[in-house]
Amino acid sequence: MVNTLVRSVMMPLTVRGYWQNAQGSGMGKLYDYCQRVQQHIESNGLDIYKSRGEIAMRCGFLMPLVKPDDPDDAQKIQALREAARELFGLNLE
Repeated sequence: MVNTLVRSVMMPLTVRGYWQNAQGSGMGKLYDYCQRVQQHIESNGLDIYKSRGEIAMRCGFLMPLVKPDDPDDAQKIQALREAARELFGLNLE
């Protein structure tokens, strides 16, 4: 019974990639890049709301909603890299 319950919960997590990311190093690239952009905004005295809004409009997601255990999404990572380069001249590698 317990084994069946565990499998029914774990299988969807594994299929979506959440479990594998949680087992990895912890923070993913997407979260790390969001933190680096946030740090750049703060350290350069940019308007936090305007800057986050511009990033969100170009990327299609809100950086503050990205959590350390969120799975990496190649499309989001690429969109964030391009937006950071275009808006702030920030090279995320």
